[in-house]
Amino acid sequence: MYTGLGKLSIQSEKWRSGVVMFLNVKFCYEIQHFWYLTYGSLSLFSD
Repeated sequence: MYTGLGKLSIQSEKWRSGVVMFLNVKFCYEIQHFWYLTYGSLSLFSD
């Protein structure tokens, strides 16, 4: 039972780190996209 529990906790740790990594990537992408839209349009208009 203990080994099964340990395996489960390791599995959940992997899953949690995967979710965190996914959220970080998504967040970075959203920010970059936002900055690109904002400053991209600004630079287009300034020319």
